[in-house]
Amino acid sequence: MLRLATTVEIQQLRTFLAVARAGSITRAAAELRLSQPAVSAQVKALEDTLELALFERTARGMQLTPEGERLRTTAERAVDAHHEVLSAAARIRGMPSGVLRLGLGANSNASVAGRLVSALGERYPAIELRLTEGDSSTVIAELLAGRLDAGFFNAEADVDARMHCEEVARFGLRLVAPAGFGELQWETMAATPWILPPADSSCGQAARALLERHAIEPVRIVEVDRESATRTLVAAGAGVGVLHDYTAEDARARGEVEVLLEVGHTLRVLLGCLDARREEPALDALRSLARALPPQRHCVAAPTPDER
Repeated sequence: MLRLATTVEIQQLRTFLAVARAGSITRAAAELRLSQPAVSAQVKALEDTLELALFERTARGMQLTPEGERLRTTAERAVDAHHEVLSAAARIRGMPSGVLRLGLGANSNASVAGRLVSALGERYPAIELRLTEGDSSTVIAELLAGRLDAGFFNAEADVDARMHCEEVARFGLRLVAPAGFGELQWETMAATPWILPPADSSCGQAARALLERHAIEPVRIVEVDRESATRTLVAAGAGVGVLHDYTAEDARARGEVEVLLEVGHTLRVLLGCLDARREEPALDALRSLARALPPQRHCVAAPTPDER
């Protein structure tokens, strides 16, 4: 017992549980932000220390052996207890600590998220951040599943009642065209390719509502899940598209696009976590910093005709 207590490291147990969940060294490495050789080495070191085979290597990935399955619950308790010790010590010191898994909506306001992440690192250096990027719907799903602790995402209306959210920014949408496109003529817009966000995203729904209002059925829709790609494609003359107002204004100032009109929707950038967890020290620290940042509202005037 003494040998195990002095040689089994908590990170080895975390890695063991990550591989057990993912069923793959590759996926566990991505989750832990480690290299695949590092994950393999930690699993092997744990197996050597315990003198047990914890995984069976198969063509489908890593499967727990019966011995590994029996140890899984005990390992989970050990990791939870370690986290509780760190949290208790942090509360005594008045300094939150531990790992914070943070999701970054790929099309959310990167500058606001960057400022908040930077402030968290400066104010609470004992909090270890693990960042994951995805679209807003993915970030929300991962939060509800407990695979993320907090995350930034875009929303037009209310979100799931299980979530607690802080608004950190607000923005509008603009319909943009390649430079030199000329005046907007709705009767010709069906023949123009439209570069749109996915239909299940907030921005995608707003864009498709615009098409419905004007009874437009484009001859071609190119679905793109990154705003940066939309900007590049429109600037290259591939079609018209929808950008956040601040992105559209920057692109127009650089001569890349023309702003045709305001789409007419205001979206919020939210920092969310599960409501049941919002008082946890690290999450409470993050939320406090978010509240200290005044919400950014972009109100770029579009020099365009009325939508009538």
